[in-house]
Amino acid sequence: MAKEEGTLNWGVERRLEFFEFRLFWERHVNRGDLINTFGISVNQSSTDLNRHLSFAPENMEYDKSAKTYVRKSSFEAQFLKPDASRYLSQLRSMGEGIIDASDSWIGALPEFDSAPTPARGVNEVTLRTVVNAIRRLGLDTDPSARKPQDQQIVLLNSAELSILPHALPSSPRMEG
Repeated sequence: MAKEEGTLNWGVERRLEFFEFRLFWERHVNRGDLINTFGISVNQSSTDLNRHLSFAPENMEYDKSAKTYVRKSSFEAQFLKPDASRYLSQLRSMGEGIIDASDSWIGALPEFDSAPTPARGVNEVTLRTVVNAIRRLGLDTDPSARKPQDQQIVLLNSAELSILPHALPSSPRMEG
């Protein structure tokens, strides 16, 4: 970290953490955000922004047209430990009216009902089944009720399951 332990008082560190919170989660922050959240003067907010620039000059740049500081791709938090669970909890609490915006560092609720989540690949396999020719129909709801050799359904494509790296037996789609 660029800062040295014990060199800043708690209030200053808190404002710099807020500054990084807004840059990290909302991609922008300005002096007005600091003034409104902490009740500080214009001069103090400018001092805090310049102090942050001295610790992490590659974290942000000023967008003159928007009159705000925007996060650069080289952003590395110096005062904030990003916590997605905390952020999502605050979003939910604000959305449900449990906390007010003034009790959170979130500038504005997103225009959607849920926060976006990263796309994840899902392996899917279709299980092909057929009725066991030597038994009558009658499925047991408890798989341990009968020995495997007495089961009423036979899996035709079990080899396909063995090639999947993370096959989940509880989530296959059944065909029959």
